[in-house]
Amino acid sequence: MTPLAHRNVSAGQPRVRGNALVTAGAGGIGAKIAGRLKADGFQVFITDIDRAAGEKVSDELYVEFIPCDSASEADMRHAVDISGPVEVLVNNVGIRGATGAIWEIPIDDFRQTLEVNTISQVFMSQLVAPAMMQRRSGVIIMIASAAARTGSVGRSPYGISKWGVLGLTKSLANELAPWGIRANAVLPGMVAGKRFEGSIALHAEREGITREEALDRIMSRTGLKRFVDPGEVAAAVSYLASDDAIGITGTFLDVSGGFE
Repeated sequence: MTPLAHRNVSAGQPRVRGNALVTAGAGGIGAKIAGRLKADGFQVFITDIDRAAGEKVSDELYVEFIPCDSASEADMRHAVDISGPVEVLVNNVGIRGATGAIWEIPIDDFRQTLEVNTISQVFMSQLVAPAMMQRRSGVIIMIASAAARTGSVGRSPYGISKWGVLGLTKSLANELAPWGIRANAVLPGMVAGKRFEGSIALHAEREGITREEALDRIMSRTGLKRFVDPGEVAAAVSYLASDDAIGITGTFLDVSGGFE
């Protein structure tokens, strides 16, 4: 991977607006967010536990990749040290978590999901906040989920962890407002991909129906009757990171197609 400082930059590209750090940026929504923020003029850093995927996205998007396990405090500290000063933090990391009835899932599986999906976002926010406060400038964006609002049968660790992210968003917004720092959350709905395929299969198994019937039932809860594209989530992040959203903090921006 070639360091960003040594890469050729076209004169037609926008000026650098500051550093943006996107966790779990090596694929799916994270990669789309990284590409969108790069196009917006940010110098973008991505973290991911998947080194091969991270290096691939780095080469494709001309962003900096930092190997990072979001369950490791040392890795997260290193990522912030490398990417600072961070003007925009996008807490995108999240795992699907264990599935099954809430009373059957081992408590350690809840702990693991909360550690990655919630605690890591708390810790990353703690790491970037002091420098943002010193500069009196910065944006923190959490990628939560529509499941935080509605719950999800058979996926309670995930839903609980994302509900915690909403509480984190409100707390950060309230506590950092005196320094002009904004904190908001984006709530994606059904994004096509491996994770959602697993949800469909779980729903079908629990209900004793086919995959197609399970998909129809889930889609019936969505106003627009379609999947959300990762690029639509990235567009929401782009807006919240921009000066156009300078008066917005503590908000949950729903990008679910009307999922209820």
